Amino acid sequence: MLPPVYPILDVSTVRAEKLNELELLESWIRSGLNFVQIRWKESGLAEYVSYGQKLKSHFPALRIVANDHYRAVMERPDVFELVHLGQEDYSRIPELPDRVRFGISTHNARQMEVAIAMFKRGLPGSYIALGPVRPTKSKPTGTDPVLSESELAECLQLFRSSSLDLVLIGGIDSENISSIVYPGFARDYGFVPTVAVIRGALGSGLTPIAERIRQERSGLKDR
Repeated sequence: MLPPVYPILDVSTVRAEKLNELELLESWIRSGLNFVQIRWKESGLAEYVSYGQKLKSHFPALRIVANDHYRAVMERPDVFELVHLGQEDYSRIPELPDRVRFGISTHNARQMEVAIAMFKRGLPGSYIALGPVRPTKSKPTGTDPVLSESELAECLQLFRSSSLDLVLIGGIDSENISSIVYPGFARDYGFVPTVAVIRGALGSGLTPIAERIRQERSGLKDR
C-alpha cells in the first residue's frame, strides 16, 4: 500500500513561488511522506536525471517517481523507483523493460477499465491515478474535465476489482479532503486511496490530508 499522501514536487511551481526545494522535501520526509513524484516538464533527460541524483544524495530514503521521463528509470534505477505515465504515453509501455514499474493516469471509466485490464495481463504496474477529482490549476483548463460525483463513484466501483493502489489527483487540499475521502469511504468501497497533492503540498496542508487518509484506513484494519 502506498503512503496516504503522494506529494508531487512541481519544480517550476516551487521555483516560481521562491521556495527552497530541499527544505520542502525535508518537511515532507519529516512527516513520513517519502514517496514523491518529480514533475519538471521543461527539463531534458540529462538535466532531469542530474536533479534526481541531487535529491537522492541529500535524502537517501527518498523514493522518487519520475514524471514522463521513463528513460530516467531505465538509466538510473538506483535513483528513480518507477515512472508516472499519462494517457498520451501508452505507446511507450512496450518499450519499458519488465523491471520498470509504472503508474498510469486515467480520467474516466473507460480509461480505468483499459488500465485495469492491462495490469491484469501481468505488466509491472504499481498504481492507477484517477482525476481530476476537483478543479485544478496545475494543468491548462479543459485538458481533462473534472469528474462528476457519479463518474467518480463509477470509477471507484470499477477499481474494486484491481489489486493495485489507487491515487486520486486534482485540486485536493486540506479543505476538501473530507468530502473526497469522506468518513465511511472504506465501508463503501473496501479500500482507501492515496491522494496526490501538488499546490496543497507547498504549505502546511499535508498533515490534515494525511490524517484523514490514515483515519479512514484504520477502519480497514478493524474490519
